[in-house]
Amino acid sequence: MNSYAPRHGRRSARAAAVALAASSTLLLAACSGGANSSGAQNGTPREGGDLKIAIDSDPICIDPSQTNLIASAVIGRQVVDSLVEQNPDTGEFEPWLATEWSANADGTSYDFTLKDGVTFSDGTPLDSTAVKNFFDQLVASPGKTATAAGYLAGYTGTTVVDPTHFTVGFSAPNAPFLMGASSASLGILGETTLKTSFEDRCRGIGIVGSGPFVLSDYTVGESAKITAREGYDWAPAGAAHSGRAHLDSVTYLVSTEPSVRSGGLKSGQVDVATTIQSQDEQTLSGGGFSILSRTNPGVLIGAAPDLSHSVILRDPQVRKALQLAIDQQDIADTVLTPTYGTARSLLGDTTPGFTDLSSELTSDKEQAKKLLDEAGWKVGSDGIREKDGQKLSLSILYFYQVNVYEYLQQQLRAVGIDLQLNQVTSSEFTPAFNTHAYDLRSVSFSRPDPDILRTVFGQANLNSAGLDPADPATVDFEGLLAAQRETTDQARRNDIASDIQSTLIENDWAYPLSQLVQVIGVSDDVTGLRFDSFSRFLVYDAGFSE
Repeated sequence: MNSYAPRHGRRSARAAAVALAASSTLLLAACSGGANSSGAQNGTPREGGDLKIAIDSDPICIDPSQTNLIASAVIGRQVVDSLVEQNPDTGEFEPWLATEWSANADGTSYDFTLKDGVTFSDGTPLDSTAVKNFFDQLVASPGKTATAAGYLAGYTGTTVVDPTHFTVGFSAPNAPFLMGASSASLGILGETTLKTSFEDRCRGIGIVGSGPFVLSDYTVGESAKITAREGYDWAPAGAAHSGRAHLDSVTYLVSTEPSVRSGGLKSGQVDVATTIQSQDEQTLSGGGFSILSRTNPGVLIGAAPDLSHSVILRDPQVRKALQLAIDQQDIADTVLTPTYGTARSLLGDTTPGFTDLSSELTSDKEQAKKLLDEAGWKVGSDGIREKDGQKLSLSILYFYQVNVYEYLQQQLRAVGIDLQLNQVTSSEFTPAFNTHAYDLRSVSFSRPDPDILRTVFGQANLNSAGLDPADPATVDFEGLLAAQRETTDQARRNDIASDIQSTLIENDWAYPLSQLVQVIGVSDDVTGLRFDSFSRFLVYDAGFSE
């Protein structure tokens, strides 16, 4: 059975409301540091009020089972509950809808006991059959629910024992399943939702969860609103109170311009603003505002060579020269803020299984130049290296953190490498990624489990480094990826995850650049916001300070 230390503490609460609209045009969202701070967060929340939050993009699809876009997840997470909660500080799993759980030795079978009396917002019971029906639909619709169905890889079915006891089975070990079961993607949706078309669900129609809020409005490109659910009384173990949410409602206003979001916060039009830019952090710190931040778990902001395409980067000396030319500390100091910390591995430092590989990421531009000289790349008249009449020019595909990739371009130019920047929108990225037309491709994927390395670099998944399946080194690497997924002992999994991170760095199959951090600005009138293990902020405990 599970073991956990309850973290419940009771609070009273408060309310009030502020302000008004935010404006600017709609953009597509990005999918899914060092200092992880809770900010001021002073005061006791009082009951009531509408919290206004400026978000950086439209959710596009409001159904949490169909998307992992951050703008969608921060809303959908408030509407659905999960079987378990992953403690963001320890990585341990704690009760939520499930009071107890256990797994067999090889991670192919998970037994759960549900809380009694839980209901969906339409009054129907959340019981074992409801969980089974939800999981069954996810697996039957992978084209619509890719992320959620991925958490259920190898799913053979859910066996209902009685209304509060059931077993989830897999054909192969699925050690990361509990992490998936803690996600909003596997937040249980009711029969009403399952009978609604996926297209309507994306538009916010028929979304019925068991969470502390219900979706009351969604206007594409403009706003969404959630309303507190009366009678809610099954908060996760990490919540600061039980019962109804403190707030009456939360309004999310789409505001794609960073200056408009921060300006709306300063003027009192909104109470919270997401995705605060580095240049705005200092102006918002103090003076009635706080900065809350948490590093995204999972693969951080980086770049991977596409070895299936790039002839130049198939040369290990050239790949090593890139690694030596990149200075993560310089990136952090020059284009970011202390909030972001420094990239010290390919995983963000909030990820279970993170290993500090700083010693293997030491920048040495003189050694980089020496390696390029030895590889036959000589400095040309314009400072860019050449070999056999060919410029040492590399292309990179990316769609976010523009300042990081622009600064990477400067770092590589310092050793004679011309980096051609190819920025696309988030919707354009995947099709462009799949063309294999670029020497380097950006990598970043949030998930609080080391199995994300398999998702990003595994042959059966994204294979971001374009590794050759016939290469013995790739075969060995695939063995490590499989072993961490099949190992239920977390300490052993962490050891394997460390080996995977080291293998990627040693072979220069990926280059960490900076941590990806969720940074939000909050009025000091607001208290009780907290981040979950996915670094999505939760509003259940939030309220206006008394």
